[in-house]
Amino acid sequence: DEALLQDAARGAQNAPQPAVIPSAAQPASSVATIKLPKFEMASFGGNPLEWQHFWDVYKTAIHNNTAISPIEKFSYLIGYLRDDALNLARGYELTEDNYKQVIGALQDRFGDKQRAQFAHFQALISIEPAKSNNLTDVQRVYDECELHIRSLVALEFEESTYAVVFVPIILSKLPVY
Repeated sequence: DEALLQDAARGAQNAPQPAVIPSAAQPASSVATIKLPKFEMASFGGNPLEWQHFWDVYKTAIHNNTAISPIEKFSYLIGYLRDDALNLARGYELTEDNYKQVIGALQDRFGDKQRAQFAHFQALISIEPAKSNNLTDVQRVYDECELHIRSLVALEFEESTYAVVFVPIILSKLPVY
């Protein structure tokens, strides 16, 4: 998987690269070739709810890619930043040392675990309640709750700490029978 992401990052500016996968209908020595869609990475504007996903994708596709020079990585990084995150990186010349400094500054500001936990907690509180017993509306509330709870677990927010608080919050988002 990591190799495919790295290949995708290298080919992001070009046409899709073929991927070779075994075909179940063919003998092990035969393979089928498919064309993967162009790799597109979302930009990051400073929302702490989006940092971890952005960093994981950027780190895998670009930051850890040894075929890309640090200055090219810095250029890619600037191209993927916007709003508050871009403002943080402005004014730095494209140098290897500055790339490291900007990565550190982004991680310090947006990768702070407590800040991310608080943002997910706030988002959970702010979920719009289901207005009816309509399955689609209840499913939306469930999906949004799950998203933030999974993120909190990934951020090592102790379940015993939040369970007592989250249960009443989540129940308040659901319709009363």
